[in-house]
Amino acid sequence: MVPNQGNRSFSAAAQSPCCANGIGTVSCIAEVDVQLSIEYKCAFGTRLAVIGSQQGWQTSAAVPMTWSPGDNWNAVITLPTGSDIEYKYIVIDESGSVIRWQEGSNLGLSLRNPGYIMHVTDSWAQDRRQVQEIGLPAAAAAHSSGSSSSSSSSS
Repeated sequence: MVPNQGNRSFSAAAQSPCCANGIGTVSCIAEVDVQLSIEYKCAFGTRLAVIGSQQGWQTSAAVPMTWSPGDNWNAVITLPTGSDIEYKYIVIDESGSVIRWQEGSNLGLSLRNPGYIMHVTDSWAQDRRQVQEIGLPAAAAAHSSGSSSSSSSSS
């Protein structure tokens, strides 16, 4: 299956988002850590990887995911703030060859909050999804009481 590439493409923000750190200097954080999680049972000798617009849909650049008990697969990808990305999950064999593409539309994310961790839990059938932005930008966190903000959406 060929990905639905649409008209959206990966692009970095024109300027790095910055925030004052309260000491008279400015800290620029231009990245977001995206934690992707999905449950999927793979056949022996295969594994999940994530691929998308950030790699130009090149299967050779797919990010391998790590298995954990319960057939949960996880990956952390650091991406530029200001990006609109699309991605899919793929099943690969031991040599990295694609066995199966995730069916359905491309999944998408808009990365707008610098320094946050975005936790995304997807389903292979795309029938449920949870997206949470966790924490405060690093510069603000250094001067806060340790509280965090979190938002979630489900589609």
